[in-house]
Amino acid sequence: DVLRDRTENFIRALIDLKNPFKAFKDSFTGTTAEIREETKAINEFTKSLQLVRDQERELVVERAKANKVIAESRLLAEDETKTLQSRLTALKEAIKVENEIAEKELETQQLKVDNLQAIIDLGKSSEQDLIDLENERARLIDLQTASTLRQKRVKTEINTFEREIQTEKKKTENEIL
Repeated sequence: DVLRDRTENFIRALIDLKNPFKAFKDSFTGTTAEIREETKAINEFTKSLQLVRDQERELVVERAKANKVIAESRLLAEDETKTLQSRLTALKEAIKVENEIAEKELETQQLKVDNLQAIIDLGKSSEQDLIDLENERARLIDLQTASTLRQKRVKTEINTFEREIQTEKKKTENEIL
């Protein structure tokens, strides 16, 4: 865009023909500095996107480990040979692990979206870049939704156990009376 504006200015100045060399110089003064700044910004955003991709790879393993802990905690919660309190503790651990991994995933995805948006804002984008940005925004929303659903499921189980513990306490108190 800047280069096009400068070219148009140069052409207008040439039409004037009073001083074509001065017109050429004036129309492109600062262009190389602007190009350098844009190039520097794009390089920074590209490096940041590379770090995001590294984080995403690491999160694949972390999510798998978190899913394992959550599954084990939920299985423990279903084990009727355990006390209600130990089963409740297992579920609370599951929700804690889910919150931690979800936060990391969401931060990483938000950083990715922000970097893609910044590159597009520099004016260096294609239609595919815009599509990619919207896909990444959708992925962010999908991550939020999936985490919310996992947390809700475990929270429902926690509430059930807390009610059972309260019922058990009342039953014990009534027996003592």
